Amino acid sequence: MRRFGGIETYVEREGWQSGVGLRGMEHYVQRLANHLNKNIPGLIAGVAGGKRGILLIATYRGRRNFYRARENTEQFLKAIVDDLATRLPEPVAPQVVVRYEGTDIIVAMRVRGKVHVKFLE
Repeated sequence: MRRFGGIETYVEREGWQSGVGLRGMEHYVQRLANHLNKNIPGLIAGVAGGKRGILLIATYRGRRNFYRARENTEQFLKAIVDDLATRLPEPVAPQVVVRYEGTDIIVAMRVRGKVHVKFLE
């Protein structure tokens, strides 16, 4: 686990076919954490990545703001899902889960070529 400007990061080491895939995900998670800290500070407390996609841990303020700005949240999560499909050297599940206090609140995933975002709360 590492810290990038107040955001904790974690990359699951299991399931990778090569070290290149793992390093690619580590780099992606680090870049994402830096981007989130710079552009939307205080909304995300943690970022995790692995073969099953990306997990974002939201703060209370982040949970509230993601629901208030649904259209922007959808565009943001769709961009991450599209990145997962194209920027990593090894196949990864194209999905992003936003979690608050142990409960999934938003899920974005690619289904038949289209990205669907579901607000669960």
